[in-house]
Amino acid sequence: MKPILRILIFLFLTIYVESAQSEKHLMKRQIYGGWQSSDSHYYPYQVYLRRNGWQRPSWLPTIAHSLPYITNWFVMPFHCGGVIISEYHVLTAAHCILGNPESEVNRIEVVAGSNKRIDSSAVVHKVQSIAVHDQPRFFYDIGDIAVIKVAEPFKFSSKIQPVKLPKHNYVVAPRTPVVVTGWGETEDMYSVDYLHVLVMRVVEIEQCRKSWLKLYRQTVPLHSYLLDFKKLVHDSMICIQGRGGQSICAGDSGGPAVTIDGLLVGIVSFGSRPCGNENKTPDVFTRVAYYIPWIKKHTEPEIEVVQ
Repeated sequence: MKPILRILIFLFLTIYVESAQSEKHLMKRQIYGGWQSSDSHYYPYQVYLRRNGWQRPSWLPTIAHSLPYITNWFVMPFHCGGVIISEYHVLTAAHCILGNPESEVNRIEVVAGSNKRIDSSAVVHKVQSIAVHDQPRFFYDIGDIAVIKVAEPFKFSSKIQPVKLPKHNYVVAPRTPVVVTGWGETEDMYSVDYLHVLVMRVVEIEQCRKSWLKLYRQTVPLHSYLLDFKKLVHDSMICIQGRGGQSICAGDSGGPAVTIDGLLVGIVSFGSRPCGNENKTPDVFTRVAYYIPWIKKHTEPEIEVVQ
C-alpha cells in the first residue's frame, strides 16, 4: 500500500472514531424546550416545506443518535421550515434542498396558513422554481440559503402574511430577543404536530466562535485544528441562544428568527448536539441582511426591505 494511501486511511479512521465517541456534542441540522402555539395565535409568515409522499421513517432517530457525524453530512431532514417574504417567495436553508433545484421543484410543496404540521385546511402551494446559493458547503455552511418561488401567489390573510426584511447593512445588537418557530424535534426526539415557539437572544459573533472552538477542542480535537472557525461561524451568520433546555432541533432547518418588531434576521442553519443547549453552545443561523442583494437578484417582482 502506498504511504499516502495509508496516511489517508489513518486520518479517516481517526476522524470516524473521534466522531463516534463524541456523539453527544456534534453538530445537528436542526424547537426544543419551547411552548406550543395555539389555534388563536399565528405566526403567519411561517411555512412548512414537505416532500411529496415522504414520511420520517421510525428508525431515523436511532441512526441519528448512533452516527451523528455521518447523519449530519448524508441524512438530510425529511421536512423543513420556511418563511414567506413576498406574494410569490419563500426563504429557507440551502441544505433543505436535497438534490438538483430543477428536480426538487416537483418534490417540494409549500404548506401555509396553519400551526398544524398536518392540516387539511392548510393552503398547499406547488413550487415553480428554486434558487440555491452557490457557495460551496462541504465543511462550512456559508451560503446556507435558498429562495423558493411558488407557482400561484399567496393569498394574504390573518394566517398568511410576509415577514419584514432588513436592509443589507442592518446589524442585530447582541442580546436582542428574537422569536424562533418550527415543527422540529422536542424532548422526545420526534417532530411535533403543532408549531413550537422559543424566545432566544442574539450572541456576539466572536463569543460564538469561541464557544464552538471550545466545543470542538473538547469533543473532536483533531477536527478543531483542521477547521477555520472564522468560516465555521462566518460573518454571514448570526448566533442565537436559548436558556438551558432550549434550542433548535432536527426539522427546524430553514425556519425563521424574527425580532419582536417583526423583522426577519435569521434562517435556521445548524446547532450542536444534543438538542437543548446542554453544552452552552449557541445555535447558528444564516444572517438574512448579509444576503439581501442575493435575495433581490433571485426574486421577481423584487422584494421590499424595511427602510
